[in-house]
Amino acid sequence: MTRRRQPYDGPKRIQGGVERVMKHLHAPKVDVVQALFADWEGCVGELIAAHSRPVGVADGTLSIEVDEAAWASELAWMSGELIERISTRLDTNEINEISVKLTR
Repeated sequence: MTRRRQPYDGPKRIQGGVERVMKHLHAPKVDVVQALFADWEGCVGELIAAHSRPVGVADGTLSIEVDEAAWASELAWMSGELIERISTRLDTNEINEISVKLTR
């Protein structure tokens, strides 16, 4: 029995596949992560963005790296406000916790 091949109709978009993988990993939607990384300064403000960067999102937790211990304390203290800012800016409720680490 010979299998009939479908005619080639060009490249396929991979976003649907990426969305399925992200969901399986309990990560937010691709467009939310992309917007967060692309518009980090808009989400958290110029001063915070100058000392921090997002590094990942999993199970509703946003991981942030900071360049000084004082910023780690400050961001941990204001995590509720940051979650609210990000949620409002990106129109999402997929981030509900923040983890802050000091870069070495």
